[in-house]
Amino acid sequence: MNIQTQVAFFFTLWLVMGIGFLVRATEMRRLGRSWKDAVNSTEGILFLLSLLAPVVLLIHRSIPM
Repeated sequence: MNIQTQVAFFFTLWLVMGIGFLVRATEMRRLGRSWKDAVNSTEGILFLLSLLAPVVLLIHRSIPM
């Protein structure tokens, strides 16, 4: 994959995961639960992993083989 495709992929991943997390966080807030509950939900964990994916990819590519 070239750089433009990777950037588009990660932006799309962040958008989808971010919307899912915001929906869950809004629902938790409406129910009176804490922000920590929203972060510990499945959507929150997937969103955090989607933020780490580009960093892992950069580290993987910078290691010489």
